[in-house]
Amino acid sequence: MMGDPFDGREALDIDDLLGFNEEEEPDDDLFPRSEYPHSDLTGVLPAPRPGMTHTDSVRQVMMCLEGDGGECPVCGQTIKVYRRKLNANMARFLIRLVRKFKETQDWVKYTDIRTDGEGRDYSYITKWGLAITAPAVRSADTKDSGLWKPTEKGIQFAQNLVKVPSHVYLYDNKVIGWEQSPCDIQSALGRKWSWKELMDGA
Repeated sequence: MMGDPFDGREALDIDDLLGFNEEEEPDDDLFPRSEYPHSDLTGVLPAPRPGMTHTDSVRQVMMCLEGDGGECPVCGQTIKVYRRKLNANMARFLIRLVRKFKETQDWVKYTDIRTDGEGRDYSYITKWGLAITAPAVRSADTKDSGLWKPTEKGIQFAQNLVKVPSHVYLYDNKVIGWEQSPCDIQSALGRKWSWKELMDGA
């Protein structure tokens, strides 16, 4: 039985954040609700400048995010929302991670499960809460520990027991929204890869 892909969280309306839903609901051409159902900008947007309300700050930033992004009228930095898909590369990495973790019950070295030609976007599975990385001692040569563990949610997803949102929306590398459509592990793998064969070690 598939679980709730949104972990029981209630969808937050972007119009509610902007205070548009008090009486009339204007059309929102920038972020149609079907494409931006779970929005949480707390701790992501900069604080309003003196003389600006929080609503003014949010409104101006959201206007700035149209198209290919632009300069934030609040803080001046370049801002853009990125839409990331849970793709086959991420799903295959998660399956290998889960299989190795089942053997060791310990942190898994990336070098022990990587494959030739693997894309670097596998690390985005952390945005879905499917895996975690061990803290690293920061240095000029080391940005991460290279050690991984699947979460319980990641194990269940790899075993095709739960679904997760198909896409995530990121701003400043922070999750601010989810696509409404849920997907299972086979959907993430696409037609090229067989979930059963990968779970069996093929």
